[in-house]
Amino acid sequence: RRAGVASASGRAGDTQRGPAEMLRHAASRLASRVQCGAAVPALASRALSTGSSFATTRTFSEADVAQFVRLTGDSNPLHAPGDQAIVPGVLAASLFPALIGSKVPGVLYLKQSLAFRSPLSVGAVARATVTVSRTRGRKVAWATEVRDDATGRLVVDGEALALLPRPGKQDGATDAAQQPPVAA
Repeated sequence: RRAGVASASGRAGDTQRGPAEMLRHAASRLASRVQCGAAVPALASRALSTGSSFATTRTFSEADVAQFVRLTGDSNPLHAPGDQAIVPGVLAASLFPALIGSKVPGVLYLKQSLAFRSPLSVGAVARATVTVSRTRGRKVAWATEVRDDATGRLVVDGEALALLPRPGKQDGATDAAQQPPVAA
């Protein structure tokens, strides 16, 4: 941590973290939340089948993009504030694990492929959709896409792979404990 630099949260005692430290901290928080976590609903194992789909919308503001740029160090001028600013593709794609994790609590996100198709302007409404493309045991493959909600233009697409919690488990603690630690 770099002492003396206030974080975006503005809370006393917070300091700005580098990307590697932020990942370690997030992984630690996730592991403790999963170990202490809430029960996984039946949806996780029974209701998911090929064609099951979830969607959400999000409008990324200049402040969202500025925070992403600060956290990642992505200083590409395409993301600079102004009329032509575009949302970083990875920021738009971050809707995929958020959507899957909120709809299937306790799921472990294993991998994601991405193809960046067209820019999304800051302030435009992004519509993220994840659709089950296949299942094999506890592994679920998802077709993922973000579109500009106003134009229907494809922004980013790909495929995600996630591991469902073990049946009968109240949380994903066993699965999370078997995952390798996040590298610094």
